[in-house]
Amino acid sequence: MNSIFDIFKIGIGPSSSHTMGPMIACNKIVSRIIKHNLLSKVTSIKVELFGSLAYTGKAHGADRAIISGFYGLKPDSIDSKEMQSLYDKVKKIKK
Repeated sequence: MNSIFDIFKIGIGPSSSHTMGPMIACNKIVSRIIKHNLLSKVTSIKVELFGSLAYTGKAHGADRAIISGFYGLKPDSIDSKEMQSLYDKVKKIKK
């Protein structure tokens, strides 16, 4: 039997549909890379967004969620301030 909490989840915003999925996906990718001892072989990762994530993802926080997920963070263990701080750090390093 499913609970209402299996269907609906409270997540980070401003749009949890644009943050939780990408963050979880990126987190899983990094976990698999580490599990298979491939981290030293990875030089870059390209992320492509489609549909509503491509059109409104940045405004809804998908970019911040993707970076957070690649850093191993999960929606249930991060707050939006921490996510923004990490995003700012990565943007600064990129320049």
